[in-house]
Amino acid sequence: MSEVFPIQGSQTIELIGRAGMLDRIWSDLRGPRPKLSLVGPAYIGKSVILKALEKRALESGEYGAVLYWDFTIAPESKTAFYQEFCKRLGQAMKVSPAVSAFADYLDEPEYTALEDLFAEMKEEGHELLFIWDSFDRPLAEANLPAQLFGELREILNGQHQLITATRAPLREIARDKEVQGSPFWNLFGDQVPLRVGCFDEKDIEAAVAKSGLSLGSGAQKELSNWTGGHPVLLLSMLNGLHGTSTEVDNKAVVRAANRLCEQQADRLKMLWHDTTLSISARDGFHFLAENEPVDENQIGREDRDALIARGFASRDRTKLHCGCRLLRTHVQNAAPDAGTVSRLFGNEPSYHANIRDLLELRLSHFKVVDPSLFRLVKQAIGDIPDYAKHCLNNLTHVEDEALDLIWKHEFGPTRKIPQEIICFWTSPPCSQNKQIAAMMAGGNIVVPADRPKQLGLLQVLTGCTMHVDSKANYVSKDTYVLLNAIHQFRNRSEHTDGQSIDVGVAVSALLMCIELLGCLSREL
Repeated sequence: MSEVFPIQGSQTIELIGRAGMLDRIWSDLRGPRPKLSLVGPAYIGKSVILKALEKRALESGEYGAVLYWDFTIAPESKTAFYQEFCKRLGQAMKVSPAVSAFADYLDEPEYTALEDLFAEMKEEGHELLFIWDSFDRPLAEANLPAQLFGELREILNGQHQLITATRAPLREIARDKEVQGSPFWNLFGDQVPLRVGCFDEKDIEAAVAKSGLSLGSGAQKELSNWTGGHPVLLLSMLNGLHGTSTEVDNKAVVRAANRLCEQQADRLKMLWHDTTLSISARDGFHFLAENEPVDENQIGREDRDALIARGFASRDRTKLHCGCRLLRTHVQNAAPDAGTVSRLFGNEPSYHANIRDLLELRLSHFKVVDPSLFRLVKQAIGDIPDYAKHCLNNLTHVEDEALDLIWKHEFGPTRKIPQEIICFWTSPPCSQNKQIAAMMAGGNIVVPADRPKQLGLLQVLTGCTMHVDSKANYVSKDTYVLLNAIHQFRNRSEHTDGQSIDVGVAVSALLMCIELLGCLSREL
């Protein structure tokens, strides 16, 4: 049966519905508002909307040049960013008669003084539109320095227009603390991101009209109930119904849905195991499927919002219902043997597919003693298994945050080592320890700024060296051992020498991070 709607794997997926969303974006771009950010879960259609925006902007002729940049493969350095940026911008400008003369300034890849060039173009009435898709990757991989974002703010501030698309708000994605606090984000003002969710009724009507199908009474409502309005599922259903010569009634929709559950099991599995849908949200869906309707406060706000955004749940006043019968059927059919160890981890592909759930579940066992530290580890877990190389980029920040938290509890805000500990360390047999002797000889009574030296201090403080008893008030030897191991993994991720990082190795590092949080939860 031929497909009316290409869904994935195509470079030219047509925008279906979304007229209201596209009009709003277009209006906001041309108004006095700050830069725009588009936020929505994976597979919800953000890229399709942005490609349609690019087409509309080019056809309007209102912009000197339009640069669409998909960051799925992100630049790995500031230099690489500017090289790629200048290359892409030059190509976009050369095909535009209005600004083609300016493109020559971008031929040299080392050219980074863009501020004057952009200002001159603005003065001559040539506005540029930058569309940055999948901007999660450069923020999550933490390869781009805060300095770059500061420079981009100077380049774009008050000039030209920018819209980004990510799976979560921009500040929440940034892993580097300096990037997270960059004034670059001030470009977006205090506006709430534009949320992209499932198809609404008008979008569904537009999709049905495009399909050429004739729906009987109640059939469109049945489509909504089975798909939740999720674009991937709804368009798959319409593809399955294509070719029906008679009017499509409720029963025909149900038959198509049952076929889809069998034929598109991999696609349903893909949506169910999307890395941005946490295990707690999936647990919430199980609870909802077994007990609907439920009071909305019986499922956590973050999980509830994630399910509603995907159409997996729907809200009716204060009650939640299953919004997607296709997913409920898929999950219920997979439930009987989904929890067995052999099925989850019986071979390498299964291990890769399911290990993230195990890591998330283990992380959920511990209370949050420091939200920033927990967020760093949670972000890293989200990169397993597809981005094993990048999930270790957080280790430096995990180590830094953990050490700062430890010294705050052990020695207070001044980080001054108490006199009773110094007296103990300067008396035999502790004074014979080379590490202690070196510290005391220099009169070091404050925690050093150097992180490796801090690890050495923690080793002594927790009694993880010969002939020295622990003098820590809170943290244990386990905390030191885990932090020291994380430090070694951090060195591995920073000095790869071209060697790839195996998923199992990355998982080992993340397990240590999770257990470190467990220690800190118990001890602090």
